[in-house]
Amino acid sequence: MLNRTLLQISFLLAFSLYYTKLDAQMVKISFEMNMDTMEINKHVFTGLGETETYFRMNYGQAQITNPKALKYLKGKVIDEISLIYTDFPMGEDLEELNQRRLAALYSIIPDVFSSPVITWKLVKQTGCTSQTQAYDFFHGFAIRYHDAPSRASMALESSYIKDVLKGNVDLSDSSLFKVLERNKENWKAGLVVSDLTGSMSPYIAQLLLWFKLNENSNSFKHVTFFNDGDAKLTQDKKIGKTGGIYHENSIKWDKVAELAYLSMSNGSGGDGPENDIEGILSGAKACSDCKDIILIADNNSQVRDLKLLEKIDRPVHIILCGSLNSSGMRVKIEYLQLAYKTSGTIHTIEEDLTSLAQTNEGEVLNVAGHLFKVVKGEFIYLGKEKKA
Repeated sequence: MLNRTLLQISFLLAFSLYYTKLDAQMVKISFEMNMDTMEINKHVFTGLGETETYFRMNYGQAQITNPKALKYLKGKVIDEISLIYTDFPMGEDLEELNQRRLAALYSIIPDVFSSPVITWKLVKQTGCTSQTQAYDFFHGFAIRYHDAPSRASMALESSYIKDVLKGNVDLSDSSLFKVLERNKENWKAGLVVSDLTGSMSPYIAQLLLWFKLNENSNSFKHVTFFNDGDAKLTQDKKIGKTGGIYHENSIKWDKVAELAYLSMSNGSGGDGPENDIEGILSGAKACSDCKDIILIADNNSQVRDLKLLEKIDRPVHIILCGSLNSSGMRVKIEYLQLAYKTSGTIHTIEEDLTSLAQTNEGEVLNVAGHLFKVVKGEFIYLGKEKKA
């Protein structure tokens, strides 16, 4: 990889959409995309069929040649989409071609273009030296994904948590535990609100173990768990009424553990977005005298109900899971916004961003090597910090 910068693409195109057996129709689209750009010699296939699938295109063309690959995304949660092309003829402006390729992808999976949780990359292959060679390079989209959680997988995660609490399994990750230890004197009369969807079991195990070892701590008063709707179908999930929220007004670790197992057994998460704000508001109502709200959030998921943010009346301190500094993953903007708007804080394994609320208009914030800027009261992503 030679570099990575922020690329903004805007386009207005007319193209044909082929849905079922309906006649083709002309549809105009116009939007902006933020795409990290990078250069490689030649794309190498790695997780094909396991964590990655591809939509192929011929050299110099914008038509998807294998649209049936869409079936491999069924039941998957998309993490990253890369548009891969070849820099040949070298230095030629290929922006229009790549815009048509994006339009082709839009024609078969338009929902991905409105998802703030997906990372987009524009990958230029620079190892091609002839037109004949260019036909052997991959062109099109590489889509990385992970399995959507199921009841069976949640049962396995519950079993893992029980083994950790019994001492049969060592923690492979201690990020959440370390954040709680660092800040337990700062959060008084706290409400703990935690995501119990997806692959949160390593962090829930840490949370329950922390409660077990700090049972007499006066830092927390109330616990709220949410699972994004008790396995409710996506089309039935309504903002503010998704459900799957569970409360416990005791911080005795065995009661908290029992509540966690109940929440996990009743839900499977399903789609990517989660009902974080609904969980916060429900917990705050159940514990009106809780002063601080500690949100344990999955940075791999987006917030389904961010529009309810203005209803929160207390600081939200967000412990981000899946955003370790060493991973290179960036903090989701919506979590920065949530902490910023509520005068709260952001916490990762290495950093405590305690002055986030004092970030001024136009100021640039560095979070784990990623740069964000406040523009009209909202955070925008600038790209990765460039090393000197």
